[in-house]
Amino acid sequence: MKKALPLLFGLLLLALCTLAVSQYQTARKGALLYAEYFSPVPPGGYGAQRVLTAVATDTDASILRQGISDHQEGRYDYALTAFRAYLESNPEPEEYTIELLAATAAMASGEYAEGRIYLEAMPKEAPVAKAAFVYYQALLELRNEELEEAGKNLELLKGLQAGGLFPAAEILDELK
Repeated sequence: MKKALPLLFGLLLLALCTLAVSQYQTARKGALLYAEYFSPVPPGGYGAQRVLTAVATDTDASILRQGISDHQEGRYDYALTAFRAYLESNPEPEEYTIELLAATAAMASGEYAEGRIYLEAMPKEAPVAKAAFVYYQALLELRNEELEEAGKNLELLKGLQAGGLFPAAEILDELK
């Protein structure tokens, strides 16, 4: 009996640890999906970004080029600083990609509230811009464990013209 008691205690402890880990994963399902599916790289890559710098003034173009370069190299905190400076002197850019890059740089740097602000300010007339807005909005909702709202946005994304650029169906499957 004395030998069985420590074994029984060990098994009970193992069962409790397993239960705690599974409960944690269930409780943080949205955050896990966010971590799995978030990518700061814009849809279609960086090819279209070269056009952006041709339309800005010399100083602004330099700041914008630096931000894009930092973003491409994964230095998102530096990229965010450059995009902040650019958007301060150009608060309403016509091209959505600047604010999308600022939003994804903010999200990659852990500045989620700032990322949401850039997403909301982003021009959404282009189909890709609208789809990117809905996708990254859904990711922020997942991160905040707002699973129902994220699911609604992902369903909306599936129906958008450029929605196929994003893995909405895969995320929805994992949410179920």
